[in-house]
This record gives sequence, structure tokens and C-alpha cells, in this order.
Amino acid sequence: MKKRDDEIRERALALLGVDSIDDTRQIRRNFHRQIRLVHPDRPDRLNVKV
Repeated sequence: MKKRDDEIRERALALLGVDSIDDTRQIRRNFHRQIRLVHPDRPDRLNVKV
């Protein structure tokens, strides 16, 4: 189970564009940026390249 948890953590960090889970400020900033990209009120949300 530990291997699966590590895999999920690494994929999440890669998605957020951070290297370490220790940088919570950068994680929060990148998370909010990702949320804004797919927010339903954004008119061009389906055309965004992530």
C-alpha cells in the first residue's frame, strides 16, 4: 500500500508543478491556479491547454 501512496503523491505533486510537499505556499498557489483554469464560470475553460 505504501508504494501506491507514494505513486499518488508523486502524481499529485507533478500535477501541481512542485518538487516537494514541504512547500505548502507553492502548492496552494499552484492549486488555485489550476482551479481557476477549469472553473465553470470561465468562458474558455474547455479550450485551456494544461
